[in-house]
Amino acid sequence: MEKNEEYCDFSNVQSQRDMLAIEDLPEGPYGSPFGKDEPVRNKSSEWRKGQHFYSAFKNDFPSPQEHGKVDK
Repeated sequence: MEKNEEYCDFSNVQSQRDMLAIEDLPEGPYGSPFGKDEPVRNKSSEWRKGQHFYSAFKNDFPSPQEHGKVDK
């Protein structure tokens, strides 16, 4: 391996940095009085370029009908 080779992360490491998991209960356990009078905050640190929330229930390959792009 040459000393001039540039290091880069694997694609799964880059994905973990960019795709943030959505919390199930961001406001705490059901019925918890903690933070009752404050709005829910989903992220405490600054946003980095390319970061976004990812949900397992989102369709990664939506059909044209879901986008409203149906040829008639």
